[in-house]
Amino acid sequence: MDKNIIVIINEDFSLLSQMGEMVKDLSHTPVLFHNPEESLKYLEKTEPHLVITDLFFKNLKHGKIWHKLKSISTVKNILIVSNQISNELGRDVIREGALDYFVAPVGKEQIKLVLAKLKIKFKKSVNYKRFISRNPRMLSVLKVVESAAKSRATVLIRGESGVGKELIARMIHEKSDRRNAPFIAINCAALPDTLLESELFGHEKGSFTGAIATKSGKFELANNGTILLDEITEMDFSLQAKLLRVLQEREIDRVGGSSPIKVDIRVIATTNRNIKEIIEKNQFREDLFYRLNVIPILIPPLRERLDDIPVLCDFFIKKHCEINKIEEKTIDKTALEKLSKYHWPGNVRELENIIERAVIISPNKVIDHKYIIFEDELENLYEDDFLIKNPSLNTEESIASDDSLKIIPGTTISEMEKKLIIETLKHVNDNRTVAAELLGISVRTLRNKLNEYKEQGTLL
Repeated sequence: MDKNIIVIINEDFSLLSQMGEMVKDLSHTPVLFHNPEESLKYLEKTEPHLVITDLFFKNLKHGKIWHKLKSISTVKNILIVSNQISNELGRDVIREGALDYFVAPVGKEQIKLVLAKLKIKFKKSVNYKRFISRNPRMLSVLKVVESAAKSRATVLIRGESGVGKELIARMIHEKSDRRNAPFIAINCAALPDTLLESELFGHEKGSFTGAIATKSGKFELANNGTILLDEITEMDFSLQAKLLRVLQEREIDRVGGSSPIKVDIRVIATTNRNIKEIIEKNQFREDLFYRLNVIPILIPPLRERLDDIPVLCDFFIKKHCEINKIEEKTIDKTALEKLSKYHWPGNVRELENIIERAVIISPNKVIDHKYIIFEDELENLYEDDFLIKNPSLNTEESIASDDSLKIIPGTTISEMEKKLIIETLKHVNDNRTVAAELLGISVRTLRNKLNEYKEQGTLL
């Protein structure tokens, strides 16, 4: 996925140009399409960060582009912006996988909010449906998950960051009788209180500056399904009272609304904090805690279930070999021993990052301890002694000795830079992530350099 490119599709030239400028201001690269058929051809070959599209086009058969976009595997994130969209149609496309919908014209803050969602919560969907464990304590937790799924009770999932709270929440939903209804997650810590209230409960047209149309909130959109309130302890105290009423009365009030709206939802909440301490400090309502904590689930940290490391490593190695199109690898005992002695502040999420790094930088089919690099060891990746011990990563030995990089008098610095970049890419089989690490630059900088060479017509 190219995290910089945002594709915008709209037949209104004025709106298309306006949104393009907004995307530029938000430090992304807009790719604009007035013709929807051309956009579909482009998207079959490119995986953008986000697609912003209208729903209705005069030049597209059957008028709607939505189902065509959903059928393209490279399209992961879609935002609908249309001056013809209704709340009912908006709810339908969100249930079918759209990130959100807005009535055109749209403001930069609205696009910024969607990008923030992608970055914080919606950016990382869970792409596997099972919680991998052989630890007895964790297996007991999973039995509670099975029981919880069969009920309609609220669930409070506690655990440190990175232990898999959202994965457990999704398991509960997928094993419940609500599995075919929406599962909507929202991070309570990610949005300002004013935005969070509108996101949760919706708003009426004109209820505040910028409310140019009536908007359904996440509780309405999750009706008959499940809503996950991630990091619930970060919710403002005044909003907690409003949430308590939703749990008690099963109805919500839109911001600026005049009458309540009935909802049938399963509420799951998570927190990585000591909730009893927060209650004692009067930062969280005790009555809300008891409403949420009907079924408590406590996920143990990775350091307390080290016997899960081997099975998790096997899973993550296979996953990231497939993602990066690398021949499948394995991990040896020296690497597993190093992993078992670590204190794991970032839990399973940190383990996955370490394994992904090892899969990419290890030149061998068997990953050993040298390629298990923790956060405080990352600087060693660029030190000379590390490169000497790992000749496959030694750009000085493996690349600079190439005749194509010999210094010729009169060669400019920019020309040498281009040669170094191209030869490095050849050396790592066009793996841009590894090439960027070897060159000491970001992947984004590398991509921009390659685009520059393409524009100059000097990239073969």
